[in-house]
Amino acid sequence: MNRSIFILSAIVFGLSQLAFSQQQNPDAPPCSSELECVTLGSEAFGRKDWSTAEQMYSIACDQNSPTACAELGSTYYSQTGLEPSARQSFKKSCDLDAGERSAKGCFIFGLMATDGEGGAVDYNSAASAFLQACDNGPSSIAAACQMVGVFYNTGTGFPKDQTLALEYFDKACDASVAEACATAVQVRMTSIKEFNDTEK
Repeated sequence: MNRSIFILSAIVFGLSQLAFSQQQNPDAPPCSSELECVTLGSEAFGRKDWSTAEQMYSIACDQNSPTACAELGSTYYSQTGLEPSARQSFKKSCDLDAGERSAKGCFIFGLMATDGEGGAVDYNSAASAFLQACDNGPSSIAAACQMVGVFYNTGTGFPKDQTLALEYFDKACDASVAEACATAVQVRMTSIKEFNDTEK
């Protein structure tokens, strides 16, 4: 049998078995693993079937899947008026243990907390979320490092610290965030000027 026909037959058979299983046991969950739930949620999201996407992502998010919680947040955010639910889901994806949290969820939650979207402005929580998104290993988000630099440079959410600000601006710059490179130069020039002024 042609390999592609065999694979298609297996997929159709699998879907028919799933449908049969749900008919036999209507209380059975529509997906049984994180991967399956996220995959089905992603497919539903792609066709803007928000109800199904929410259902699939919620099942995995309830089992503390950071990816599912972040994507659930994206699903809520794509619908008008559901910003509070989106913010809550993004926050949950960020509140998990280090190495398991979603950098994407942390970053978007940080943006929402900074802007007061879906809830009150919360610079302290935003600062923490940006830091987690920046220092999240291989999945780190460079733009989050830039935001950490901004917060340290302005004393927003963190004690003001130009040394740490430059450290995070440089980290974002190394990841090709042009604005962070420009800001790092500006901060250094300002620091030199202030030092020269004190020497006069």
